[in-house]
Amino acid sequence: MTGNYTGIEKYDLLIASALKPLINDKRITGIALAGSIATGEFTPYSDFDIILLHEKKFEEEIKNELPDIAKSIPDFIIGDYYELPKKDIYWFCLTKELVHVDYFRFDPDTLKPQHYFSDLIILKDNGTLADIKAKSQKLPKAKILSTEELVKMLLYLRTDFIYAPMKFCKGDRAEGIENVKYLFGELTKFKYGLKGISIWDHRKYERILTQEELSNWKIITTLEPTASGLEKGLKLNWKIMKEIDQIYTDEFNEVLYAEFDEIMWARIEKLLEIARNEVH
Repeated sequence: MTGNYTGIEKYDLLIASALKPLINDKRITGIALAGSIATGEFTPYSDFDIILLHEKKFEEEIKNELPDIAKSIPDFIIGDYYELPKKDIYWFCLTKELVHVDYFRFDPDTLKPQHYFSDLIILKDNGTLADIKAKSQKLPKAKILSTEELVKMLLYLRTDFIYAPMKFCKGDRAEGIENVKYLFGELTKFKYGLKGISIWDHRKYERILTQEELSNWKIITTLEPTASGLEKGLKLNWKIMKEIDQIYTDEFNEVLYAEFDEIMWARIEKLLEIARNEVH
C-alpha cells in the first residue's frame, strides 16, 4: 500500500514495507502515521512514527512478532524495545541513512486525546482513531499557566540556579556546567510554552528565535568547564528567567520574588568567587 506520504519515493516505499505485514492483521484495529510525516514537516532526518491500536490481550503476541516484521524491512540492522507508560515502542535503524522506524502500541480502551494525535494520517480504523484525532484537534493550545501554577514554576526554576555553582565548587566542574545547560533548556521550553508553543512543537522554537536568542544557544552549547564559563552561563540563564518574570508581570500585573532574588544572587556571587579562586 505505497502512498505519497513523504514526497520522497524511497521513504514512501520504506513505509509501505513497514506496514505491509500489519495492514491486514485482524488483531490490529487501527494504524496511523504520526509525527513529522503527519504534520507535513518530514525531512530525510526524520523518524517514522507508526501508531498501532490493538486490544490488551494481543499485546505479547504482537510484541513478539514485531522483531520479525522489522527485519523484513530493507536494510534493517538492529532493533529493541523501550518500555513506556501505556505503550511500547520498538525502534530500529537502517544501514545507509540510519532512519528510525518507531512502532507505538496503544490500547484503544485507554487511548486519550493529545496534541500528538491532531494530525494523524489514518490508514486503518474502526472509528477509534478518527474519534481520537477529532477530539485531539479540539484540545486547547498551550497557553499561559494559571497564576498559581506559574508562581510555583518560577520558584522551582529559581531553586535550580544554586546547584550548578555548588557542584562546580565541590570539584564537579563538568557536572556543574551540564547543569547550567540543562537549566537553559528548561527555561527556554518554559518561555516559549508561555508564548503558546507546546512541548510537542519544540522544532518550532528555532523558527521564531531572534538573532540574540540564537546567539544564546551558541553561548550555552560552547561553555567550557571553567569559572568564567560557569559565570557566563548562570548570568545568561538569570537573564532569561527575568524575561519569563516579565511575561508573568505583564499578564498578572505583579512582581514576584524580588527580595528572594536579591538573596539568591548574592549567594550565587559568593559561590562564583570561590570558583574563580579555585577553592574546592
